[in-house]
Amino acid sequence: MISDIHPRIPIFLLGVLLQISGFISLPEPAIAAVMVESKEYKLIVDVGSNDLEKLWSDVLSAVKQISIGIIDEEGHNNPKESRSVYFLDTYKCFLKNNGYNLRGRDAEFTLKFRAAGPDVLERVKFNGDEKTEEDIVPAKPGIAHGDVNLRGIFSRSATIKPKRAVKTVTDLLEEFGHLKKTLKHQDIPLPEENKLEAVSDLNIRELIYKGPTINFADSRRPIPAKFTLTIWEDGKGNGRRMIAELSFKYSIESNDDPSQQDASNLFTRLQMFSWAKPMAKTKTDFVYEYKNFCR
Repeated sequence: MISDIHPRIPIFLLGVLLQISGFISLPEPAIAAVMVESKEYKLIVDVGSNDLEKLWSDVLSAVKQISIGIIDEEGHNNPKESRSVYFLDTYKCFLKNNGYNLRGRDAEFTLKFRAAGPDVLERVKFNGDEKTEEDIVPAKPGIAHGDVNLRGIFSRSATIKPKRAVKTVTDLLEEFGHLKKTLKHQDIPLPEENKLEAVSDLNIRELIYKGPTINFADSRRPIPAKFTLTIWEDGKGNGRRMIAELSFKYSIESNDDPSQQDASNLFTRLQMFSWAKPMAKTKTDFVYEYKNFCR
C-alpha cells in the first residue's frame, strides 16, 4: 500500500515509484504548435512571353473585384532572375516516396519535407535553420475542403551552400546534420541504393517575373503579398517552354491568418481565367513524371 512506503524516500523518488507502480500517470509532454511563417498560393498557367500584359491585367482585375488593396500595380514583362534548377533522388525515389525533395538551384541545395498537416513537421529538422510554410494549390477532384476549391500542403525546408559535391544519400546526411536523426524518428531506414541522380535527367532554366504587390491589410497591420510568375524552360538552350506557375506569397505572424478569406476568394477567381490550369501537375510532380523517373 502507499502508506507502507518508507518515510525516508525522497519526494521526487516517491513520484517515480508511484508512476511505475501504476498508482499515478503523468501526462505526455506537450508538442509545441508549429508556427507557419508564410503562405504561398500556387496556380499552374498556360502563358507565353507575349501574353504577360494580359496576365497581369487579369490579375489586377481579380484583385479589384474583391476590393483588395494594391501597393504596386506593375507587372514586369522581362525576367528579373534566371537560374539553373534540377532535382536529385535515388533511382528508386527514396526521397520522394518518403515525402522529401532535394532541389538544386545554382550553387544552393534546398531539402524540403511535405505533409498534409503542420503538426507532422514539429520534429522535422535538417540543420537547425529550417523554415515552415504552407503552399495552397487547387484541390484535386474529391478532396476540396468544404466549398473552397483549394488544399494546403505544409512543408519544412532548409537551404545550404554545400561544402562538397552532393552525389549520394551519405553526402546529404553530412550536409544536413540533423537529417539522420529525423529519418530515424520517422522510422525511415536508409536506402540500399545510395547514389543520387538528376530526376528525369532534367536541367531547367528558371525565369522569375515580378508581378504586382497587393495588401491584405487588417485592422492591426498591412499584409503585403507579392505576385510572381515562374517559367521553366528546357536548360539545353533551345528556349522550349515546359511549365509556368503564377503565385502570390505573404508572411503571417500567427496560425490565425486574418487574410485567409480574401486570399482564398482571390485564388478562386484566378482559376476562372482561360490561362489557368487548376488540374495540371505541380512543378515538382512534372519533373518526376516527365520520364516516369520513379521505377
